[in-house]
Amino acid sequence: MPTFESARSYFNASCTQLNSTNPSNTDSQLEKANYEIANHWSEISTSYSQTGNQVAALEALQKAVEVYRLLHAQRPKIFEGKLARELLGLSKDLAGNGRLEEAFSTSQESGMLYRHIIGQRTESTRAQKDMQSLGYVNEISRGVLDTRAAALTEQTQLQGYLGLFGPSMLLKYVRNSFELSK
Repeated sequence: MPTFESARSYFNASCTQLNSTNPSNTDSQLEKANYEIANHWSEISTSYSQTGNQVAALEALQKAVEVYRLLHAQRPKIFEGKLARELLGLSKDLAGNGRLEEAFSTSQESGMLYRHIIGQRTESTRAQKDMQSLGYVNEISRGVLDTRAAALTEQTQLQGYLGLFGPSMLLKYVRNSFELSK
């Protein structure tokens, strides 16, 4: 099982390796090392969680989230999903350790990132759906207009029939109807 000491030695070795690299390759190597460090902390957190050490799991996951935040700041498109996933896990661990307010704010941040990711992926399909929706709206509008036209025609015909009968004729009809039913 990985330990904090193994993570520290891994981190120190990565930093030593980065310090001896050429400046042109530093950014990509730094990104790779940081990703490996974040992933390592995440794996340590999982190991601690599986053994029941929730406090150590929480600490390790917090370190992973710190590194993922740095990576996300450098390359949001690449690391947004990973940060969202780790934040969601962190919110669960925080809640499991009784830190509910922090868990809530962390889960909100994770949700915001997931909504952003979903928004980016659906942006192109949203335009297609909007066009389809406009087609449906046009069909519905035509149906509503047809229904209104039919209702107006019925109303006009009914008014015409009622116009044939004057108020006195209508009153006599109603009286006769009630007398017949008695």
